[in-house]
Amino acid sequence: MAAAMARLGLRCVKQVRVQFCPFERDGHRLILRGAHLTAQEMFTAFASHVQARSAEDGADKPGGR
Repeated sequence: MAAAMARLGLRCVKQVRVQFCPFERDGHRLILRGAHLTAQEMFTAFASHVQARSAEDGADKPGGR
């Protein structure tokens, strides 16, 4: 993973904003203050958030988990 990230040539950025669908209700938000986080920690936090949301959505549907 470290070698792959090194090839990316990451630079400091002030803000990253990701919006998946502007037409649906923007009811879930994940804010990461990255001043003291590594890229790996941010990716891990994002993956955890996505998995938690996926588990919630699956439990809400009939026949879900």
